[in-house]
Amino acid sequence: MKAIVRRILPASLLSVVDLRSEMKSLAAMQRQNVEATRLRRRLPEFRALDLAPEWDAVTQELEPLAIGDKSGAVNPGDRRAIYYLARALKPRTILEVGTHLGASTSMLALALRNSQVPSPRLVTVDIADVNGPRGAWARLGNKYSPKALVGALECDFVDFVVSPSIDFLRQCVSRFDLIFLDGGHEALTVYQEVPAALKVLNQDGLILLHDFYPNCEPLWSDGMVVPGPWLAIERLRKDGGPIRAEPLGALPWTTKRDSNVTSLACLLAG
Repeated sequence: MKAIVRRILPASLLSVVDLRSEMKSLAAMQRQNVEATRLRRRLPEFRALDLAPEWDAVTQELEPLAIGDKSGAVNPGDRRAIYYLARALKPRTILEVGTHLGASTSMLALALRNSQVPSPRLVTVDIADVNGPRGAWARLGNKYSPKALVGALECDFVDFVVSPSIDFLRQCVSRFDLIFLDGGHEALTVYQEVPAALKVLNQDGLILLHDFYPNCEPLWSDGMVVPGPWLAIERLRKDGGPIRAEPLGALPWTTKRDSNVTSLACLLAG
């Protein structure tokens, strides 16, 4: 019944319902401690990179793999931003939370490969078996699973992990230069993910957030809002966390709905 109601409600009303529910659950959450000493303070100048020829080559390489723009996949403009940002940072180790179809996974893997850093490593975590026969790639009619995608791109340094994100982060003994949080977007989840992610971040590392809607206001004409990430960061800041989220805002290329707006945001110290 709940699923049926959500399908018939307009996006604007659905966003209000979600916002109230998220705020109520977050208010009851025990305070999290935030250690941000390893978090970088400034966003790298990724927009200024002269990567057009390289991006054209990447696009041609990806075209026969037909990743597409299926339900829940990162839109093409955001994929380009993720690639450019990773190329600007030149990380050696990357953690992605939320593999899904492997769209952003492919971008991060290609950025690592093309940066030619020594001993690159990408770990991508999802609560579901994204590569299995019942994974989203199969249900949505994609040609390749995420593992097959990175295999076709000759990125043999990608590890796929099936685990709840918070469990993985709290048990992880590795550290990463870049962490992309794009798994569960509920405020309670992000509120716990961020402090745990900060503990496995390398010095001067960066955390990238997806579906970040500042002040819980719509970014596109559909009126839809995902309130969780913004609410979680605001609660962490209210609790005294020395962090700030810097939305990437307008990009030099199209994202979705004939706009160049993105919901990507970088978590920075300060």
